[in-house]
Formats: sequence, C-alpha cells, structure tokens
Amino acid sequence: MPEHPVLAEAEAGYGRENVTVVLVESQRRLEKRPYQRKKLVLLLSAMRHYADDLRRRGYQVDRVKAATFTQGLRQHVTNHRPDQLFTMAASDYDGRRYQQESLQRSHGVPVTIRPNTQFLTSEFDPYPVPEPDKRYLMEYFYRKMRTHYDVLMAGDDPAGGQWNYDKENRKPLPKDNQPPPVIAFEPDDITQQVMQEVAAIRHATGVVEHLYHSKLAAYLNIGLLEPMELIRVVEEAYLAREAPINSAEGFIRQILGWREYIYWQYWRLMPGLYESNYWAAQRPLPQFFWDGQTDMNCLRYIIQRAIHSGYNHHIERLMIICNFCLLAGTDPLAVNEWFLSAYVDAYDWVMVPNV
Repeated sequence: MPEHPVLAEAEAGYGRENVTVVLVESQRRLEKRPYQRKKLVLLLSAMRHYADDLRRRGYQVDRVKAATFTQGLRQHVTNHRPDQLFTMAASDYDGRRYQQESLQRSHGVPVTIRPNTQFLTSEFDPYPVPEPDKRYLMEYFYRKMRTHYDVLMAGDDPAGGQWNYDKENRKPLPKDNQPPPVIAFEPDDITQQVMQEVAAIRHATGVVEHLYHSKLAAYLNIGLLEPMELIRVVEEAYLAREAPINSAEGFIRQILGWREYIYWQYWRLMPGLYESNYWAAQRPLPQFFWDGQTDMNCLRYIIQRAIHSGYNHHIERLMIICNFCLLAGTDPLAVNEWFLSAYVDAYDWVMVPNV
C-alpha cells in the first residue's frame, strides 16, 4: 500500500512516537445510502488492515466507532489533545468543503490539508485557469498529461508514432484467448468480522460473500493502488515487449486520460454539476433497480448482477442503464444515488459528471 502523503510530514515534525493516526468509522456514513454490502466490506476491511499495518510500523492508531465522523473526531481530540491535525484533501466536493470550512472550527485544533495524491492533476493541471464556456476535449488533456509525465513518449513524440490506438482496441477478442484466472483471497479474521457486521446492516443491499473482485478501479479509488504505480508497470511491460503498444496505450489512457479528465471536470464544474438536468427529467427511479424484477431482459440481467456482485462493465452502465434512464426521463439525482449505492468502485467525483 502506498504511503499516506501526510504521514511523513507529521513524523518529520513530531517524531513517529508522537504521531497518532485516527480512523473514524461513522455509522451515519455507512447508512447514508443502501450501499452494496461488498463495498462496505471492502472499505471497512481495508481500513482495519491499514490500522494493523500502521501499528506494526510503530504508529499509534486510534480507531473510533461513532455515530458521526464529527463525533468520532471530537472523541479523539478530547482523549488525545493533539497539537495539530493533518489530513489529505478529500476527493469529493462535500468532504473537502467540510475539511476547509468546518474541521478546524469544529475541533479547535489547527488543520493542515495536503493535496490528494490519488489523482495526478493534484500535482500537474493541464489547464490551471480554464475558460468558463470553453470545451476541453479529453484527447488533448490526455496528450498534455502524457507529455508532462513522460509516459509512452519517444522524446517529444508519442511512442509508436500515434497518440491513440483506440481503433485497434475495438477488434473482437480472439476466440482462442484464455483470460487469466481471477485472483482470489480467503477472508482473514479481520475480514470475517467485518462481513458479519455488514451482514447485519439492514439498510444495505446485496449479499456478503468472498470478495472475488479483480477490477482495479475498486482498489485505485480507495487508495490501495496509486495511478502512476499502475501506469509505470504497464509502460515497462511495453518497453520489455511484453505488451503491444495498443494494449499499453489503451490501459494508460483510461487512467492518465479518462480518469484524470473526469476528476478535473468534476472540480471545474462543481457544485453546479449536482443540479444539472439538461432534459428536465423528473420521473422517479423504478423499483426494479433495487430488486431486479423487470420483464426487460437486458436490464434484469445487468441489474441483478450489480445487486449480486457490485459490478457491471462500463458499456452496461452507460449504454444500457444510463440510456434507459435517459429515454425514461428519470431524475438524474436519483440515478446518481443508485450508482453510488450499487457499485463497489463508485464515488462522487466519477458518478456525478458521468451520470
């Protein structure tokens, strides 16, 4: 797991023996939506494993279970009386606004907020002063990111002579292709305990079972993996002739291009994006989104899989679910709430601009 960006700074200023990491499990946050239970298991298990890892490395850890985040942090401040709080900027608008406007005032302790390292645009912004009414295309955003970070570049030119190999990646998968088996891990004691707790949350949806989930986005979006870590591994595979240029470029474009571009647009357009509703759609979300009971075969199959697994392919999400909601005139806020609840990898910064 990558090092948290504020740990080194706090340790340099106070010494490791004087640094306490506080992790708050907020009941209100867990019940904010009818979340897919696998998502809750992933988040809580990752948090508790991280706490154990920090303790092994010599940090003091205060894991607090509280009704709300504010109450949990207030309990920590009362018990530990810290001189200063360090935190990484939240990736979502409401979370960051709380950090900037309320955190220090609510607890009476100086707060240091450091840039979010889960996104590369926190370090380099291709368009630092965007014009309000100008369109910014992902392709040119992506090229600026490739050039700045020197990814798949041959001097000033793109490796292979092209920026984009999307046409080659639209070919069907060869019939003799055998995908590697899905990596699976048996739940340890920590995860087993979390699974029992999450199974008891009445407001949640889906079932609790082994997390046989190989999709990188779920781990990337909670910080277990970092974007440049993945980008460099794939770039090295291309340079070692272990992956063709079209495969390497297509993978890298999804992370360095699309993911960063969506995050950049989210912060450019918020908070007005929350209320955006170009077609004035007002219909409520149909009940079958929560139980999968519909005569429409494609929707039934996809929604039932989402309820069971917390995952759908992006074509299923965009071309079937979102297309139906657009044609049906469904309120986009209700659709967004469902996406945030249903998918293991769904978070505000990606769902709001996409939905």
